[in-house]
Amino acid sequence: MFSIRLLYIKNGEKTIIILMKTRNSEKNSQTSKKPASKKRKILLGILLSSVILPILAVCLFLVGFSIYSSRQRVDSSLLPTATAAPTFYDINGNKLSYIEDGFLTQDEICDNLRFAFVATEDKRFYSHKGYDIVRIGGAILKDIKAGKAVEGASTITQQLVKNTHLTHDRTVSRKLKEIALASQLEKEYSKEEILSMYLSVIYFGNGIYGAKQAAKYYFGKDVKDLTVAESATLAAIVKNPSKYSPNKNKDAACERRNLIIDLMREQNYIPESVAKSAKSSPVVCQGLDANSAQKGLSDKDCKLYFDNVIQEVCASLDITKYQLFNGGYKIYTNFDGESQKIAVKQINNSALHEENTDRAIIIADNSSGSVLAYASTLGYNAKRQVGSTIKPILYSAAIDRQIINLMTPINDEPVDFGEYSPSNFGDKYYGLTTVKEAIKKSMNSVAVKTCDYLGIDEYFDYVKRFGISVGDDDKNYALALGATTDGINMIELASAYSTLACNGQKKPLTFVRFVTQNDEKVFSNENKTIEQVVKSSTAQQIGVALKETVKSGTAKSLSTLPFEVAAKTGTVERGDGQNSDAWCASFNNRYSVLVWHGSDSGMREKGGGYPTKQAKEVWQNIYENSMRGVEDTQDLSSRFLPIDASDLYLCEVDLYSTLKRQKPILATKNVPLEYRYKEYFALDDLPLAEGSYFDEIGEQNLTAEYSRKGVNISFVKESAYSYDVVRTDLFGSRVIKHFDSETLDLKGDFNNTYKSQTEVSFTDRPISFGLPVTYTLVAYIDDNLDIKNTSTKVVFVDVNFR
Repeated sequence: MFSIRLLYIKNGEKTIIILMKTRNSEKNSQTSKKPASKKRKILLGILLSSVILPILAVCLFLVGFSIYSSRQRVDSSLLPTATAAPTFYDINGNKLSYIEDGFLTQDEICDNLRFAFVATEDKRFYSHKGYDIVRIGGAILKDIKAGKAVEGASTITQQLVKNTHLTHDRTVSRKLKEIALASQLEKEYSKEEILSMYLSVIYFGNGIYGAKQAAKYYFGKDVKDLTVAESATLAAIVKNPSKYSPNKNKDAACERRNLIIDLMREQNYIPESVAKSAKSSPVVCQGLDANSAQKGLSDKDCKLYFDNVIQEVCASLDITKYQLFNGGYKIYTNFDGESQKIAVKQINNSALHEENTDRAIIIADNSSGSVLAYASTLGYNAKRQVGSTIKPILYSAAIDRQIINLMTPINDEPVDFGEYSPSNFGDKYYGLTTVKEAIKKSMNSVAVKTCDYLGIDEYFDYVKRFGISVGDDDKNYALALGATTDGINMIELASAYSTLACNGQKKPLTFVRFVTQNDEKVFSNENKTIEQVVKSSTAQQIGVALKETVKSGTAKSLSTLPFEVAAKTGTVERGDGQNSDAWCASFNNRYSVLVWHGSDSGMREKGGGYPTKQAKEVWQNIYENSMRGVEDTQDLSSRFLPIDASDLYLCEVDLYSTLKRQKPILATKNVPLEYRYKEYFALDDLPLAEGSYFDEIGEQNLTAEYSRKGVNISFVKESAYSYDVVRTDLFGSRVIKHFDSETLDLKGDFNNTYKSQTEVSFTDRPISFGLPVTYTLVAYIDDNLDIKNTSTKVVFVDVNFR
């Protein structure tokens, strides 16, 4: 085989090239060919795997994604354009001036706000086509380096799509759809339209959506008037509303605000002098002043109520908020302006709350299941720990199942259920008591015991039946005292108390009466399904107990009202001696009023004093409003009737025997007046007609034993009976000791000083001359000497005894 070689020979300054042909041996040819062929295959494989195949895959992906993207369609009805905003009407059918004003037009956005968000959220916003390849690539590299998803790469357009068209699931398919819809959105809308829609939907904390409402809430001004510092503050909030909200953490808000101002300067949106001035300005939050006096109702006073109206309509019609605001709906609400004024007035009553404490007030009409008013300093629907306000639901369940009634005796004492050992407030225990007293004094021990008697599964089911959202993690004894994993929605709690007020009939509280579109009713709450959650007699027994809680229990502040109300207080301790939550839930036959005070940093007041006093003012205002210009006194009286007990039977109970027998015993003619107690019972759970300790005195057991010091006499004394100890000897019979019955005030407070039995002992020194001495114990009832029982002992005394 021949090969060609080039031979270079340098001769002086000239180079001579000689072409030579040589012959190789067959063996050399074969050995040199094999390595060359193998190297070419390796190089070709590397080229295919590292360059050609990835390029081909990318090309195929881009073609496929282009086809997929072209098939995606933007739903304009989901976008916040508000082409046909709804009209709102109050409970009387009057058109309201309130308009949900959260949607921005491109003309309303000032440059300061535009530059702050573009510089922070999407600096290539004006150059990309909906998604940013550079940003996506950078995010992928950071994710690879971190070994997990740490960097977001969503443009402003993508964020708008995610908030209006998609869920927030972190999946590849959702992300691809987001990018596809963003690219389509960019083809149909201008950059300024996209930016205005984006700024209309993002969340700013405190229940605020959209920059227009955020500007009013935080700074009390129109969005077009925001300064550089204020615009940067709003842009800072959206990163983490709970962390960077200026009314919660000014230092963190200021730090992030200044970072955004630096970004605006670096991207040449503002000059250095403006940036320096903006960064030196203090963070001022002067929009929502919760302590300002309100002469009338402003939009911010009503915003939370109408947020709930919108939420309820959207859920009922299965539409988004943006569809609602493009549909021309007429929404007839349960909003009552006078009740809302009362709620707003009292929420701002600085004399009735601790400083830096959030508050909420809900006023509802039980007869229709309508929320008349809802005011809160939080600005959103909160879920909080409800403490003892859940106990009426627990006792309702146990009464409904005939596990207990109001007169069931239970020993209030320290309890231990494995790892759960709750204590009473102030570690005070009342000993043998009744369920009614336990409710009145909010005894934790008795509540947990009742939960144990009922069974946690049964109780858990009743909580849900009352309309309170709880999870499986809440199925434990702590639920008896209102402790839950995520807290309880205030509206759900108010609805549960309204159910008790309606004799156990659940009419879930609603903000909306009905909705029309094109003069056709498309939704209505007017004929709501009513569910009997507990028996009427059960709910009425709880009402009776909660009425007593107002008269002489934990809600005594309400006792000065000129009409009856039932109420329950509740507090939640943080563990450092301060409360995080305090409640007063109350109702009469017509209205329910829920008041909450809370602070995650703690409140000094231990009990529910402030909420109860505030509830009293709300009730007083309701009453005074109802009195103004009233001609139909019958209608007025129907709103303030006594607590209903029409399905109950008032029975006279033998209180002494009830406590002794550990079950309610009906009082007979022989029961002394001081042991008679009147209580309400359901027809199917009346007290027992037998078992009274006053109808028959049981066997007595006298002990009499001789010793050198005398005759030692002892017996067990029942406090309800009188006793005579009679000695019979050589000189005849006579009473040597008398013990009166104890007239304990058992109709008042039960406490651990009550003892039905006491040990009695004494020594007698008889003169017997060696003859036997007889001792007789006579137990009898003062008012009826015919009812008695005796015990006799004969003692032989030593003849030498003196």
